[in-house]
Amino acid sequence: MQQIPGFGVFWKDKNSIYLGCNESFARIAGARNPAAIVGKNDFELGCSREEAEEFRRVDREVIRTGKTVLNMREVAHGRKRATHLRTHKTPLRDGRGKIIGVLGITEDITNSAEMEGALRQKERELEALLNHLPDLAWLKDTQSRFILVNESFAEKCGRRPESLKGKTDLDVWPRKLAEGYRAADRQVIREGKTLRMEEELETTDKSRTWIETIKAPIRDGRGKIVGTVGIARDITEQKRWAERQ
Repeated sequence: MQQIPGFGVFWKDKNSIYLGCNESFARIAGARNPAAIVGKNDFELGCSREEAEEFRRVDREVIRTGKTVLNMREVAHGRKRATHLRTHKTPLRDGRGKIIGVLGITEDITNSAEMEGALRQKERELEALLNHLPDLAWLKDTQSRFILVNESFAEKCGRRPESLKGKTDLDVWPRKLAEGYRAADRQVIREGKTLRMEEELETTDKSRTWIETIKAPIRDGRGKIVGTVGIARDITEQKRWAERQ
């Protein structure tokens, strides 16, 4: 068990007292070495009382049911910083199959959790920015699925912004329009260039309206195209003004 790279392994008795662990778990627990945790419980290792009680509750569930609990997300705050853990717990049995405690495998996913949190914050900031635009604005992935839309776009569709995530133009617009929008997305991704379009549409009351759409590629830190961003605005009044000149 000492040789499972990147994973902390520990085992407890039926009272949630640690019987042992590997070097990785000792580091996660903030202990000097595996021997330093033997005979202690989670509270004595620096977890808050609430955290320790929750860990014990899961231990008791595993012991009572004899079933494995997978992919628990845990946060321990008792050390220098919050430690985000992904933990699996399974019954620890003796040679006759009797349950004598809990065996756990845990992974420190703090960096991943912090990155996810930062990405969510960036998404919230971007969403707030887009919502200040009077124009329709959206982000799509390379499969033309909506990642984010602003409130103006959602209102035009008669939807809530969050309900459009993962949808495509085919879920929102008439097929002829949707296929044209998807073709434009593919062109932007293929050529890696900004595309500006003007199109004349017929509204439900049979009047004509002009829409200007600008689409551009979204690139990651290495320059790879990972989606498209689009802005559309009604330019009917500008068109009519130009025609009168």
